[in-house]
Amino acid sequence: MIKRDTTWISGWNPEDEQYWESTGKAVARRNLIWSIIAEHLGFSIWLVWSIVATKLPQAGFNYTTDQLFQLVALPGLIGSLIRFPYTFAVTAFGGRNWTIISAAVLFIPTIALAYFVTQPDTPFWMMLIVAATAGFGGGNFASSMANISFFYPDRMKGWALGLNAAGGNIGVSGVQLLTPILLGAGFVSFYMAAPGTSGLYLQNAGLMWLLFHGFVVAYEEPTLRRQFGPSYDMYRTNVPRWWPRMKPWRAGFGV
Repeated sequence: MIKRDTTWISGWNPEDEQYWESTGKAVARRNLIWSIIAEHLGFSIWLVWSIVATKLPQAGFNYTTDQLFQLVALPGLIGSLIRFPYTFAVTAFGGRNWTIISAAVLFIPTIALAYFVTQPDTPFWMMLIVAATAGFGGGNFASSMANISFFYPDRMKGWALGLNAAGGNIGVSGVQLLTPILLGAGFVSFYMAAPGTSGLYLQNAGLMWLLFHGFVVAYEEPTLRRQFGPSYDMYRTNVPRWWPRMKPWRAGFGV
């Protein structure tokens, strides 16, 4: 493999067993782990409205039953449709870049949800738009699977793609288990520490996913800094945390 920089990989040949064992396996595993995390977040946020919509009447929203069903259904529709462009985005922007972009975009539905569920006078059309943004999470599945398929040899593609899909789909059950629990807890609420009139911290359904950002800042970055030292500090100076570079950054360490 030719190491041109830390962003792009050339000369990738996972079918060569010697190359795979010496270099390819570690790179593929690292990409698979982060792909699973990104896809898990995508599925979780995609399905969060299946819980939130049922609690809106308790929070003071005067929506009809039909309107609540529309809030649940719309993210599914949007997520299904954007899987088409998401599939081709990996080859257009690069796997790493698009993984970062698709994960960063999920801040939109989470922050919007956290704000608007505390505003009972929000018109239904606006809440439909907020719910529709959760559909971004549905597109992550298509781009994630397309990205990982490039990293593994044919004999391991089924295992890698199955693990990637399973890790993402666990987000469905995860969000439906955790969200009702966290709706009664105030420790996630940050700037909106008081519950709504119903006693529910409905904003937690969106804010809890910001804890992932906290994990990156508090654990991942210090770990990488200890591993790479000054080289990682140089990387952090040149590569923003949640904003991908369209042009490769040339550096002298790692892949």
